[in-house]
Amino acid sequence: ELQLIKDKAVTTLGEEAASVFDAHMMVLADPDMTAQIKAVINDKKVNAESALKEVTDMFIGIFEGMTDNAYMQERAADIKDVTKRVLAHLLGVKLPSPALIDEEVIIVAEDLTPSDTAQLDKKFVKAFVTNIGGRTSHSAIMARTLEIPAVLGTNNITELVSEGQLLAVSGLTLVCHH
Repeated sequence: ELQLIKDKAVTTLGEEAASVFDAHMMVLADPDMTAQIKAVINDKKVNAESALKEVTDMFIGIFEGMTDNAYMQERAADIKDVTKRVLAHLLGVKLPSPALIDEEVIIVAEDLTPSDTAQLDKKFVKAFVTNIGGRTSHSAIMARTLEIPAVLGTNNITELVSEGQLLAVSGLTLVCHH
């Protein structure tokens, strides 16, 4: 699944921007993480989903705690993205696909993962606004490459905006029309 997203990202974003998915695939292949997940399953007698969540939450906490290192903080976002996809597969849940958006919209969300952002079609997605993120996040970089206006790091946009509400997004500021 990640390889398909990366392949699409290479054509829409370019090889350099799509390289984030190499990091995602490295997370999946990390022998230390796999060993820790197996150890949690064996030691705590929990299912794979629970063990995956416990171990990845630990890694996410470590990387997010590196407040002086933006690169390492982005690794936390990579792990979150991969964890979401693996958990969905383990639980048999189909994740919503931004690639299926077929009408003009402005996306308002808590966050957009790199794999979500890479699937956006600028013909339909006119902008996006998120509670978290910043100028150096993968989603912001991809938005610039796709030429989709984006405002990230609003903290509470999902609480302020209702579905169907008229919005105007410049990429620098956000104006909500009531």
